Amino acid sequence: MTLRWRGLVALVSAAILAAGSSLFLLQARTLPGYVGCYTDFEPFVLAIGADLRTYRRLTGIGDRKEYREILRAAEIMHRKAAVPATAGRPIAEGWIFEPGGYADYPDFLWAGWDGTGPMPKSAPVPDVAWDSSHFMRWPVWIESFKRAASDPEQAAFFDDLRRGLANQLVRKVLVPPNSEFRTYRLANYMDGRNGIYRGNYAPNARYAPSELSGTFIVGWWRYLDDPRITAAYRHIDRSLPFDPRERQMFFGPQTRFDNAHAKQLAKLASLRPGENPTAAVRNLWTIYQAPRLAKPLWDGVDVQWGLHELLMPMRIGFEHGIDRWQRDASAHFAAFMAAPPVKGRLLDELHHMNFASQFLVAAARADRLNMVPPGLFERTEQRLLVLWNGNAGRVSHTGWGEPHFEAFKPYLEWKSGQSCPGK
Repeated sequence: MTLRWRGLVALVSAAILAAGSSLFLLQARTLPGYVGCYTDFEPFVLAIGADLRTYRRLTGIGDRKEYREILRAAEIMHRKAAVPATAGRPIAEGWIFEPGGYADYPDFLWAGWDGTGPMPKSAPVPDVAWDSSHFMRWPVWIESFKRAASDPEQAAFFDDLRRGLANQLVRKVLVPPNSEFRTYRLANYMDGRNGIYRGNYAPNARYAPSELSGTFIVGWWRYLDDPRITAAYRHIDRSLPFDPRERQMFFGPQTRFDNAHAKQLAKLASLRPGENPTAAVRNLWTIYQAPRLAKPLWDGVDVQWGLHELLMPMRIGFEHGIDRWQRDASAHFAAFMAAPPVKGRLLDELHHMNFASQFLVAAARADRLNMVPPGLFERTEQRLLVLWNGNAGRVSHTGWGEPHFEAFKPYLEWKSGQSCPGK
């Protein structure tokens, strides 16, 4: 090839590369800002791993290097994404997670609209925090991380997160009783904003201000172990039953709770140390929890909300020695072990795995290992290890513009270096 032709080829190649680079930059600029942000998938995996590590400790099984990696990844995630609610103040005073990361996510695009007047084309808030409904899981997850921590310093960090989240909930998210509503509710967003959530949904399916409060009833917030939160649950309990207007303002489109169910959950969530559930509350188990546990929740449309509602009563059954509740939970997992494997949505699977990991820890802490069906721990751990560093199939979000990841360990390593929101 002559020098002239070589020069021409070089020029054409450079032009192609430049065009390709420009196209890449154009694509990068059009990616949504939340591509590099954390989702609820990752903390689910980390919390399951933390629980399994705790179960190993409680039952005298040796540790694994993967659990040290998982706890380190949980620490890295929170050191990066948990931002003090007030600049320059400690995390223990209050924090929010990835502010602004999901400002352009469809569910958040009307966070700046209170629902009055004509609906705008959108009302985004550039620095909006996560919604309070998804964040209801964090109290249990932080408890799992602290319990399974690798050393006292790491445990102290997660305890700071626990105290900070309690302060954030009480000071910013819990809406106190007022002339409009006679008991506590939640703001829709963890920074205290109370705009519309899921304004992209149909009018009868979007959440007006404080209509995410039904997630508070589920009771996961009690695991922040804060008397101010206990007092809020007790106040709600005294305010029940709700009339139809109050039900709409509290639960919004989430209509699965009748007054008796809501009161049972509020009473359980408001138990003080040493206080036992009353006979009336225990009897409601046969109406609300036992029938749901008898269903194959690992393979059904009810998996996510059903397991959210079941976790607190299941744990209280072990914490307070309620044999019937323990046996019903045990029977659920025995049926799961006997059923053919199901390949469903990953997020549904993670919900059920987290329920299983919490069950394992609850049974071990209560010295009720006889309630654990044979093989449940091994099966849960095997699946967790595949998700962590094996060939699990795609675990990154198809369609968001992320690289392809088939395990959460490299996925989290990638996310630790990303901007949230993206630029």
